[in-house]
This record gives sequence, structure tokens and C-alpha cells, in this order.
Amino acid sequence: MHRILPCLLLLAASLLASCQRGPTAGNAVVYHFDADPGAVLYIGDVQDVLDGVVNEDGKVWRDASAARIGFGAGSPEGIESLGEFLSFKGVAYAKSTDPGSESYYDLIYGPRFLSTCSVFIPNDANPTARVTYTAAEGDEGMTLGEIYELLHEVAGHTAYCFSGSAHFHTLDALAVSRAPIYGEDLFGNRDRYYTKGATSENDVPTMIMGCAADFASITDEDRRAHLARILYDNPYDEGGELSVHAHALILHEHEAMMGAVGPGDVRDVNHLLSQSRIQAFDLEVFPIGELVPHP
Repeated sequence: MHRILPCLLLLAASLLASCQRGPTAGNAVVYHFDADPGAVLYIGDVQDVLDGVVNEDGKVWRDASAARIGFGAGSPEGIESLGEFLSFKGVAYAKSTDPGSESYYDLIYGPRFLSTCSVFIPNDANPTARVTYTAAEGDEGMTLGEIYELLHEVAGHTAYCFSGSAHFHTLDALAVSRAPIYGEDLFGNRDRYYTKGATSENDVPTMIMGCAADFASITDEDRRAHLARILYDNPYDEGGELSVHAHALILHEHEAMMGAVGPGDVRDVNHLLSQSRIQAFDLEVFPIGELVPHP
């Protein structure tokens, strides 16, 4: 049984300072659990995605049920539809990038997937903390960037992943529209890989997963190299000092956040931008003890 120690958000002066950047300071509650940082699973390398390389991992089909939740570049249909991807409760979801498919730039899903880079929380992982938050009435909430900073503090200033439900006041996203498999630099060819541009929508229920790290504070070269397999600096994101990455399953109804989310509840998958604003969330925090190849 976990030892639950609820405490208010105002844990330390540095945390207070980060929260007081917006009008929402003090509305979050942190529950610490008696658990140690554990292993996080990874597939491939994010640099291969950015360079448009199909690595050997991208040729291996895996079962979505092999991990609790994961995200990255993947597809449940084939490498030609590789796109924004999130696997949850045994189902792999992606936004198709196959222009020859009737589902192009729409939701696809299935029990298996291919991926050239993704990161997963194992089925048996235990969070070290849970953080809940609800904005005051009339408040637009915290930015995702502020939440990254808050969770970094909660995780003990170490690299971490997180997952849970989030109700966005404004969800800003930028998704690839062309599969990153053609040996081309994604960011150097934005007009080819981000043809749909950034999107923004309001009042959005989601399930999300993300990871973050402060590379400037990591002196162990092996750890830096491992984390660099899953994290990168996105030139189109208005992030802060942390290197961050997060995806969301966009749900049809708010009630779905409280139940067993399945394919009928999901309408889209997207890559989240840090300027998004979240009015309420319930997130578990998993500090990264080590990165282990996905089986």
C-alpha cells in the first residue's frame, strides 16, 4: 500500500515562484507516494524521426498491451502512415500521414503498432506522485509550460514522464502531415511536413502523456545520451529551459476522462505545444530511473 502524503502546491520558494507567474498559484494538490524512480521503456531514437530515417525498430510490430501508455512517432497500420502516436489501454492510436488512405490526417487505431521512436510507462510502474489541479471559476488555467516546470519540481528536479487526464481551455498543437521516413530533415522542410500548420481549439477533454528533462543540469554523459533518444528541442514550441515532449488523445466527451477510455471515446491524436492552457488535470509523475529498450 502506498503511503499517501497530501500537501499543498506551495512546497518550496522556487515552486511558489514558478506558480505565481500566473493567476492559478496554490490551486494544485500534490500527493507523494512511497515509490522509487523506475524504468521507462523506449523504442528507437527521436533523431531518426527528425532525420526521416526508418531504423530497425521501425520494422518491428509490437503489441499495444505490452505497456500502460506510450507516445511518439508510430502507426497501427504501417510505416507509410507514421505520425503522431499514443498507445493507451492496449490500443495504439495515430494521426495517419498516408496520403493514399481514406483516413489521411485522421484517427487510425489498432492493437499493434510500428514506431521509429517512442517512450512508454511499463504496466507495473508505480508513480512517485500524483498532482491534481482545478482552475478557479473564470480562470483560463495554467500553461502546459508551467505544468512541466511544476512536475519537474515534484519529480525532484530529475527527468520524468507523466500521464493522466487533462481538460484544456485552449489546446495548441502542431502535427506532422507527411510520414518522417524519406530521409529528409523535418524542421528544415516545414512546408512539406507541417502542411496543415498549427491548430488551436477550446474546451478539449484529453488523456495525455509527456516527458521532460533539464539537460543543462545533467552531467552524466550516458544519461544525457539516453534521454536524448526521447527528448529534443522543438523550434516551433514556446517552451522554457526544459526539453519537453507530450501528446494527447483528444476525446469526444468530458465524461470519458473519468472512465475506461476506448476507441469510441477518441477523435484525434496530437502533439501538444507548451502555450496550451489547461483548466483541470489529474496526472501521475514517473521520475526516470533508467531507460530500457522496449521488448
